[in-house]
Order: sequence, then structure tokens, then C-alpha cells
Amino acid sequence: MSELLKGYKFFKFDLCDSTMDMCKDLLSQNQPIKDASLVVVANQQEKGRGRRGRTWKSDIGNLYISIGFNYPASVEISQLSFVTALAVGQTVLHFGKDCDLAYKWPNDIFIKNKKVGGILIETQNVENEVIVGMGVNILKSPSLVGYDATNLKEHGVHVQLDDFLKVLIKNFDFCKNKWITQGFQFIRDEWLEKAWKLNENISVKNGKGKVVEGIFKGIDPKGGLIIQQAEHEEVLYSAQIIR
Repeated sequence: MSELLKGYKFFKFDLCDSTMDMCKDLLSQNQPIKDASLVVVANQQEKGRGRRGRTWKSDIGNLYISIGFNYPASVEISQLSFVTALAVGQTVLHFGKDCDLAYKWPNDIFIKNKKVGGILIETQNVENEVIVGMGVNILKSPSLVGYDATNLKEHGVHVQLDDFLKVLIKNFDFCKNKWITQGFQFIRDEWLEKAWKLNENISVKNGKGKVVEGIFKGIDPKGGLIIQQAEHEEVLYSAQIIR
């Protein structure tokens, strides 16, 4: 165990089932963590997962990281995926300034309409405790159901995993603290500047499996997707943009 940045306790593994599960186990062994966050990184995962229980293929050479911490009761936890996406995006742009990067609602990072990264948020049984998972394709593009994948190397971004990780943690810390102390507006505005398909026609599958079509108009204060249909707007919270 070491400290990567003040307030962050760092654990690295060559192989684990998933960084999410490992982080959960470590949190249970390291209570309380009110003054620190736990960072778990693995070179490879055997049972990596994404949103809605999807498998996250975990090839060696890409980044797999989970961060566990306590959040104040005053924040809206549904906003955290946008906070995290912004941190990942800022890190990608730090090393690849000319990347055609976009944020796909609610938790993906795209380059040129292909998925380069994803985010998973899981609240825990302990009050106000959350784990944030991030996967970023640095060297390889794993096959994904429903998406074309890409990686940073493919776009001329050559970066070592450790260097990417150091900048990512700093950006995550900055974005998280900005969110906690100043609210969601800054995060929302920055995210919307690079929102994928903003003000374009999209098709969305809602939580009941119904396909809804309309114009993507932005996100509400809780992070819900605002879609305009004819004369009215609808806000969706449990949904997936399918095209």
C-alpha cells in the first residue's frame, strides 16, 4: 500500500476478479475512510464488469481502476458518473490534445464515435460510501456488444499506464472536490461542451425496453437525459442511447 496523492491509498494487483470487488473488500478492512479514498488498480481482471452487469473484457495493456470513498449527504450521487467522465476526458486530452473526444450519456467516453472508456458507479451498504470504476483502452480495443471500440494508441496517443494514472487521479480529485464544494453546474457545463449527439436525433431504450426517439437536449440537475419529442420534453434516468 502506498499514497499516490494525498488522501488516496493505492493498491495494485497483477490479477484480480475485478477492481470493484477488490475495492469493496479493502473498504471493509479499512474502516473508517472518511479522510481517505482507496484506489485499486489491476493489470488484468478475470471478471471485470460494466453497467447493467455487462462483461468488461480486461486485456493487459489497458487501465482498470476503482476508487472507493465517502461522499457528503448533500450531493446527488447520480451526478458522479458525469464528474468521473470529465476527469477521464481531461486526462485523455492532457495526453492527446487533438482527440475527437465526446461523452456519451450516461457513462461512456468516445473518440470518433468509438468507445475508449467506460464508468461504473456502485453505492455500498455502508452509508454514503461509493465505488467508482473506470476502464480506459490505452493499447487495445476489446470487442464490445453494441459498440465499436478504440484505444488511445490507435489515435496517436502514446502514454505509459502509470503516467496516465497519476494525471487521472489528480483530475478526479479536482473534479470531485469542485462538485462537492461548488455543485453540479460546472461539471454539467463542461460535460455538455463535449456531449455526444447533443441537439441531434437519437433513439433511446428506456428502463422498460421501449424505444423512444427525439432530440437530445441535455441533462437535468440529477443527470437525467432530456429528450424532446414533438411538443414536449421527457427526462429519462434509466435508459440507453442505442443510436
